[in-house]
Amino acid sequence: MSMSTVWILAAAGIVPVGVLLYLLNRLVHRWRHNSHPALFSGLCRLHGLDLGARQLLKQVVQYHRLAQPARLFTEPQWLDPARLRGPLQARAAELTALRERLFDLDPPDAAGG
Repeated sequence: MSMSTVWILAAAGIVPVGVLLYLLNRLVHRWRHNSHPALFSGLCRLHGLDLGARQLLKQVVQYHRLAQPARLFTEPQWLDPARLRGPLQARAAELTALRERLFDLDPPDAAGG
């Protein structure tokens, strides 16, 4: 086997692997930056939410079966403890505080009601 044949065979193996790695990198990049989980994660970072708050929000997403988790940041009704049951109801105070933080809502007592 001549040296040029070895180089041709090596190139024939390297090029498809390189193309595959490029395509996988594009898919991972797209998922990290252009997906519902990525948007949710970015909004959590933007609002400075700790791990506990993020996990609580994820539980609310699962409870309501929201296909787009970022809706929690635009629609405060999803965080209303009155709409939740089970283990999430026990965390009503946390949810109320989180809802007030995200939507700059006044607590009911402070509103004069």
